[in-house]
Amino acid sequence: MKVIFDADSLIYASCFKRKDDRESSDDIFETDVNVAFDKFENSFNKLLAFLEDLVEVDEIVFCNGSKNNFRKDISPTYKLNRTQKRPEILPVLHDMVKLAYDSVYGDGVETDDVVATLWAEEVLKNGVDSVIIMSLDKDYKQFPCWFYDYNYKRRELVKISKEEALNNFYSQMIIGDTADNINYCKGYGKSYAKKLFSSDAGQSVKNLPLPSILTDAMASAPMVSSIEMGIALLNAGVFEPNTIVRLPTGQTVELVPGSSPTQ
Repeated sequence: MKVIFDADSLIYASCFKRKDDRESSDDIFETDVNVAFDKFENSFNKLLAFLEDLVEVDEIVFCNGSKNNFRKDISPTYKLNRTQKRPEILPVLHDMVKLAYDSVYGDGVETDDVVATLWAEEVLKNGVDSVIIMSLDKDYKQFPCWFYDYNYKRRELVKISKEEALNNFYSQMIIGDTADNINYCKGYGKSYAKKLFSSDAGQSVKNLPLPSILTDAMASAPMVSSIEMGIALLNAGVFEPNTIVRLPTGQTVELVPGSSPTQ
């Protein structure tokens, strides 16, 4: 199987010193980028070994270091809550990983947009069972995909079903994402979303009220990172035929069964 690796989190973590190596409470970042790069490679090799015990890995595509996220143009408050000082070596470490592993990255998007687009292209060519997304990012659980969560507490390879992906997507719309400074529906939390989309609730979920901000969003064209992504989700059954989707540029596209990504 092909593995598409969102390397941003592991690169960031590799910039931190181990607790035993810190001389003070402020001494948290590595200053030698070569040390950080070695830590990144050692950690990645261990994570890969775990995955290779589960599946045969034929190819790994690294993705990291995308810049100039369009979301910050749409909302100036996006990720504004992230005030922690960043490691000085982080940009250099990103460049080293890009050079060593021929990483894929973009301008105007986030790395997860790049990963999502590459995943969609692979699904179009070879089907959903041909590719794994490797990441810590829960947002990928909004796709009906094979997902390798390498968090040391959860480390697992799971297949997200269409129903799970839809539940995760709409639940996230209600809950928002405090990590990104997004609070869509204040007053409606995880327990509300869980009750609303509970499989045990059956048809009764239709009788539960939805926040108006959610129904408005569901009535408008859903955003996808690329045409390829929209078609892949159409083929996976997430979108109905002839769904109108919106691209980050603002352009709307109709997803027609049998159409190609260039249409």
